[in-house]
Amino acid sequence: MDTKKGKRYTDKLAKVLLKNGKEKYILIHIEVQAYEYNTYRFHEKDEEELKKSSNPFALAVLAGIYVSKNATKKKEDKEARFFYKQELISLAFEKYSHRPTYLSALLYFIDYILQIPSELHEKLYETLPVIQNEKEEGTIMGMEKLRDTPTFGRLFREIEEEASKKGMEKGIEKGIEKGREEGIEEAERNFARKLLDKNYSDEEISQLTSLELKEVTKLRQSLDH
Repeated sequence: MDTKKGKRYTDKLAKVLLKNGKEKYILIHIEVQAYEYNTYRFHEKDEEELKKSSNPFALAVLAGIYVSKNATKKKEDKEARFFYKQELISLAFEKYSHRPTYLSALLYFIDYILQIPSELHEKLYETLPVIQNEKEEGTIMGMEKLRDTPTFGRLFREIEEEASKKGMEKGIEKGIEKGREEGIEEAERNFARKLLDKNYSDEEISQLTSLELKEVTKLRQSLDH
């Protein structure tokens, strides 16, 4: 192929050495492709209209506009960024709680592109819609993508720790109840043994205790042996 800079080759035969020591020839073909891709110009978009839009991409555009506007500023107002991030997160929950795929993607994008200082994270965390409304916990826990994000990663850990704690408490309650039941049953058996020693019949013992007749009979057989 002849060009202004001279002759270029789009095909080349090369000799290579394989791992087993054998030599092989390979043909290398180079082909330049022309790619087309969509672009979106957001600088002239109306931010208020974007906030009202039902298109989930609108919130991502708003985050991009904010970052773009403040990229050249030497000293950005961190509080302003915090409030803007808070607003976009609230809008995302308000509009797309019923669409977990959209909500997850938007929260992930917003959380990373609008990063805030660590001292403002606690303030943001306490205002999250999911903190204000426990019903949203199930929605968040289904979004595994958010587990490692700066803001929602903590939420994942706290919800899981709380669930684990509740599970342990429930297990302890069941254990206590089971122990109480077993203790009552053992007390009944001990009482039945004393009655057996006093030559009460199996029927009488069954009536005087909560043990079934077959249990009394089995208990008598164990004592006989």
